[in-house]
Amino acid sequence: LVQLKRGIDQSVDAYNKAVGSLEMRVLPAARRFKDLGAAGGDEIESLEAIDKAVRSLEREGPLLDPGGEEVS
Repeated sequence: LVQLKRGIDQSVDAYNKAVGSLEMRVLPAARRFKDLGAAGGDEIESLEAIDKAVRSLEREGPLLDPGGEEVS
C-alpha cells in the first residue's frame, strides 16, 4: 500500500505539472494562432489540476506480516 500511495502521489504530481505546462505554454500559443486566423476548430478545453489527497492508513501498534514479523 505504501508503494501504491507513492505511485499515486507521483502520478498526481506529474499530471498537475503537465496541466500547468499546457496552460502556460501550449494554450497561449494555440490561442494566438486562432486569433491570427491560422487555426480553426473547436475551442481547447481547460483542464483542472487534481487537488484530492490520498487517505492515510490509520492503525494502532506495529503492522505485522502473516508470519508475525513487524513490517516497516
